[in-house]
Amino acid sequence: MAAGSLGDTPPPLGGRAWCGHALVAALLGLAYVWTLLPGAGLGDTAELQTCAATLSLPHTPGYPLQVLWMAAFDRLVPLGSSAWRANLCTAVTMIAACCALLVLARRLGASAPAAAGLALAFGASLPVWRSAIAAEVYALLLLLLALSFERWLAWHAAPSRKRLWLALTATGLAVTHHPLSLFALPGLALLACGPGGWRGLLRRAALQAAAALALAVLLYGWLAWRWRDPQLAYTALWLDEPARAWFEISGGQFRGRMFGLGLEELLEQRAPQFLATLGGALAWLTPAALAGWLLPARERVRAALLLGAVGPAVFALTYGIPDIEPYFLPTLLCLFASSALALSWCERQGPVGAWLAPGAALALGCAHLYWNHAPADRREEARHERAALAQLERIGRDALLLWPNAEQSQLLWHLLLVGDAQGRGMHVVHDRDMGALRRYMSEGEPLFERHTRRSIQPGLTPWACSEAAIAALRARGFELEPEQGGVARVLAAPPVTPR
Repeated sequence: MAAGSLGDTPPPLGGRAWCGHALVAALLGLAYVWTLLPGAGLGDTAELQTCAATLSLPHTPGYPLQVLWMAAFDRLVPLGSSAWRANLCTAVTMIAACCALLVLARRLGASAPAAAGLALAFGASLPVWRSAIAAEVYALLLLLLALSFERWLAWHAAPSRKRLWLALTATGLAVTHHPLSLFALPGLALLACGPGGWRGLLRRAALQAAAALALAVLLYGWLAWRWRDPQLAYTALWLDEPARAWFEISGGQFRGRMFGLGLEELLEQRAPQFLATLGGALAWLTPAALAGWLLPARERVRAALLLGAVGPAVFALTYGIPDIEPYFLPTLLCLFASSALALSWCERQGPVGAWLAPGAALALGCAHLYWNHAPADRREEARHERAALAQLERIGRDALLLWPNAEQSQLLWHLLLVGDAQGRGMHVVHDRDMGALRRYMSEGEPLFERHTRRSIQPGLTPWACSEAAIAALRARGFELEPEQGGVARVLAAPPVTPR
């Protein structure tokens, strides 16, 4: 395929072309299922598992598309536990994202074997693999971004109403799903400007854009509707008034962490972390990814992929949270797509390049499967669920579980609302409020738990469920029994000091 024809329609997916998709799906399916987290996880994973099973509301921005997709999968697949089905749903979604990358690579000019190799290498790279085998939001993000780039390339090559509709729908769903997709918009805008220019695009797209906006409003309207259900089991959002709802959905509580790192921390910590992620995922295809921006190709295609790679990387490098690896995933997607440009160029140089390019991509895919299956394996994380269940057995029934750390809180909520610890009469109290706890124990005042929106009636025995909680309670004069099994029963509150 000539450089000037990038974005043209690839060969139809029939016969041999489907073999690449089948190979990628089969190999990644076996790898993901073998290393899949077998049950409930910690933190956001446990929260998504709970929300999928109970149609509840996870943390900002609420991820309505993710919750509804996982809830449908949970109810349609009659296998395993609810937590396992949520993990499997993520694995299936990531396989679909890798197949979408295969189609994108074909549209960028790579042969079917080279595109299959790239898709396999991407899906078996360690950051992608880790995000594919437990309930996470990033697999759906990658799927929608890959579809957006591929559909806008198709529109740019040969504008039609159907292609425009599909491109706008994929982009609208991506933006609705995760804020990281916003960084892809400048690149997608370059591809959106077809032969008719911006005026022609706007004239064609008015109705479709309105429909895409209506879909986004409908999805987030579902959050508001669901929040008002008095039977809602769990919510990490608070949508009681419009200003608060906008603050929550737009991620207002995280804005202070965005672009907040200094130059020293950026150079000493984040840059090495990014380079390690990049090298571990691309290995010796890294030069090909960089060459894709330099070799002959349509300038808009190169610029679109460059913008799609740089935006999320800059955000991740300067975002003030410890675990930033998943935020590099859109960058990796664009880098692998850029590698398709370089492999396509190599394949056109003669017989040697025609076998060298796909051979290199397939070899990297197989090498990733071999290298990464052990470090990606999340089966061992089942120990967290076993430990939490043992802790609940130690406590018994009818108890307040005070102030576990954030990751442990999500796991305990899942076990109590969905998992094997239902019906024990226990409540997780995540927000630390010494005064409310003292009034609950000494004065019989109900204790409000905002994540479940329940008023917990007096009479339940409080248990401190973390070292920090035990230390804090003892420091404030609460009487605790000696710690056993990581928990300690709170025997009495400190006396009220007369004013």
